Amino acid sequence: MNREAEMTMVQLAYLSKRADVGRKFILKQAIAPSERKEPPRFSAGRAAELIGRTKQSVGKVLKDLQLGTDPKMRESGSFQSFNLSQDDLDTLRRHYGEERPEVDRACVVCVLNQKGGVGKTTTVVHLAMNAALKGHRTLVLDLDSQASFTCFMGPNPDVEVEYEETLHDVIVGKRDDLRELIRPAPHVKNLWFVPSCLEFNNANELAYQRQVEANVTKVLAEKHGFEYKHDTFLFFNRLKKAIDKVRGEYDLIILDCPPHVSATTYNGAYAADFLLVPLGATMLDFASTLRFIDWLNMIAGQLPGVAYERIRFLITNYEGSAAHENSLHIIREVLGDHLLKSQALHSSEVQRASHELKSIYEVQRPIGSKDAWTRANESMDAVNDEVLANVRELWAASKPRPLAGVAA
Repeated sequence: MNREAEMTMVQLAYLSKRADVGRKFILKQAIAPSERKEPPRFSAGRAAELIGRTKQSVGKVLKDLQLGTDPKMRESGSFQSFNLSQDDLDTLRRHYGEERPEVDRACVVCVLNQKGGVGKTTTVVHLAMNAALKGHRTLVLDLDSQASFTCFMGPNPDVEVEYEETLHDVIVGKRDDLRELIRPAPHVKNLWFVPSCLEFNNANELAYQRQVEANVTKVLAEKHGFEYKHDTFLFFNRLKKAIDKVRGEYDLIILDCPPHVSATTYNGAYAADFLLVPLGATMLDFASTLRFIDWLNMIAGQLPGVAYERIRFLITNYEGSAAHENSLHIIREVLGDHLLKSQALHSSEVQRASHELKSIYEVQRPIGSKDAWTRANESMDAVNDEVLANVRELWAASKPRPLAGVAA
């Protein structure tokens, strides 16, 4: 080994040790469920926004129903005096006659784009939290080996998640039941998830490898006349096959895809009823998304049975600047009604919450600016309300879609 290579190995060995130190710090200080994840709490004003009622109406009901945690503070009548739990939100909804709709089969929403940095996981986290707070039984499948959504739910994917606990064996065709993989969110009712970790990435290569081996073996058998057991494995339908077994147990299933095209991306795209594509309000993001649309069009012609009931695009990281306004105008001219009317604002409060691995819904009070916190909540509420309005339409028109091919 030459001197340069020795120096490289020394540096990498040092960095590897420092990485272990960093993981232990994160586990202890940031994302250990027992130390960090606590159920979100809400003021009366925030509760009113989440359930779509006026502050005055909710304030009166809270007094009448004696909801909140501190009777002395409730007597003051101040909206900020109420400290409400998710159970209190459910009680408020029942008081207003808002029950969870009867859903025969979950709507599968796949959040994807080949462009990185457009806020896919941020979109998934806030949509999932919002849906759960509204009482919808929500399941999130983390399809990204970076495991960012998993971190938001509490586990440290580097030390607390083995690849067997991820969707790895589903993607490679060794498992077709999700139930043993599903975990409850440690801090939010009505929310479940399947975690990911770095080793999950191996599933992509193994799925392609199995598909190639099956195809080559078939060709060789036909050419040379030998008998073989036909492998009916299709690399793109494994996730749909597994999801179909649990669709009746949830209202909403959300797929968080990686920022590149892979076997997991194919599986997510194929399993979906509803594609939600985040993109930034820049021409670079838009150009990348246009190429992504071409890819979707290509796979729709290649994979039997692809059928999307809805495709929507979401502008994220929106600043309202002249440049963003101009880009938004062009994007809307091209995408038309496929572009959601709401935009997810670029927010310092969302960024600050993310640094603590929290959604804006878990932050009861502003971390920095109150105005920024208010705008962030309003923006996320508007986006999620619009997405869920689309989901409710799909629930009403829900029809099973057959699985392509004969699954192994």
